[in-house]
Amino acid sequence: MDLNYIYERYAVSLEMARNAACRSSELAHLELADGYAARIQDAKLHGTPDFAK
Repeated sequence: MDLNYIYERYAVSLEMARNAACRSSELAHLELADGYAARIQDAKLHGTPDFAK
């Protein structure tokens, strides 16, 4: 998966959390952002997998 896409999804998730209508929506978007952050960290440590093969 393209690392730029993961960064974009991370930023979108944070923005959605900031604009959430309720606390549960905010938490859901923050959890998504946490997941993207973990994928970014993993990619920095191990590189991104090649899904094109």
